[in-house]
Amino acid sequence: MSIAAPAHVPADRVIDFDYLAPPGHEDDVHRAWHRLHDERIPPIFWTPRYGGHWIATRAADIEMMQMDHARFSHSAVTVPRQAQQVRIVPLELDPPEHTPFRALLSPRFGPRPVADLEASVRELAIGLIEGFARHGQCEFIDAFAKRLPIVVFLRLVDLPLEDRELLLEMTEASVRGDAERRAWANGQLANYVGRWIAERRANPGPDLFSAMVNAKANGREYTPQETFGMLINVIFGGLDTVAASIGFATRY
Repeated sequence: MSIAAPAHVPADRVIDFDYLAPPGHEDDVHRAWHRLHDERIPPIFWTPRYGGHWIATRAADIEMMQMDHARFSHSAVTVPRQAQQVRIVPLELDPPEHTPFRALLSPRFGPRPVADLEASVRELAIGLIEGFARHGQCEFIDAFAKRLPIVVFLRLVDLPLEDRELLLEMTEASVRGDAERRAWANGQLANYVGRWIAERRANPGPDLFSAMVNAKANGREYTPQETFGMLINVIFGGLDTVAASIGFATRY
């Protein structure tokens, strides 16, 4: 859906750009976005797509916007803005509300914990490659990029490896499905996560999932919405985002 530019938007800042389908994305999505660095395109411009919104294309501007929470809040991160029952924690929080949630997660992904995982991740990667190497080819995303992070994630949160296919299906539907598939995925995720929240509160362990469901923020327990929002963030970040990054890096 496109709209007319508001009066305060200069005409030379209006570029009709669809961020969900930039021209040429079918062949190379990064090259498609790189075209926005053309000197004829303003570094910050307004597009009439999806109800109208601004797009920043330079690292310095984006970094400033990420840090300036007073003018550029993270309370809504979707375009177009969508009504959400649960906020993604801590992604959709601003400081100081954001701080205790990040303080819980950041040490778990620091240099030492990641180094401790290296040997097991390397062994897993070798096993996956050996599974398709004899064929001389593979569909890389399905055979490797999606398989590696799901196993690493399930080990971090100490969830059953047999749940990986269900989690992959829910993640795929939630990120790339239509409205009906997203609704199905959200319901499935709520049921799945809810079951494990109850189990880990009754029987906590040293895993990341137990740490999240039993942590406190500024001396109080997380609300059910905060707990669910943080778990959803970790699931999507640990599965879909990592798989996409592996695919992009390998293609490059």
